[in-house]
Amino acid sequence: MAKPKPIGFQWKKSKAFNGKEYRVWGYIDGQRKQYWFATEKEAKAEVGDRNREREAYGSKVNLDSEARLEAYRAAELL
Repeated sequence: MAKPKPIGFQWKKSKAFNGKEYRVWGYIDGQRKQYWFATEKEAKAEVGDRNREREAYGSKVNLDSEARLEAYRAAELL
């Protein structure tokens, strides 16, 4: 039986990749996404940002800030 995929993003110190030791990973639409950072502080900040965004907007829709603002304005007009 496969392990359940974690909800939200997590960080971990890993073996260095391109000079960056801290990895942030999470699942979006069933696919793993990972990002690398040089410092623990950057990784923790990214995890916090991504998890707050996920809670606020859900995991199925990943809009950039411009598209999100446009959608908000369209909803206000309706």
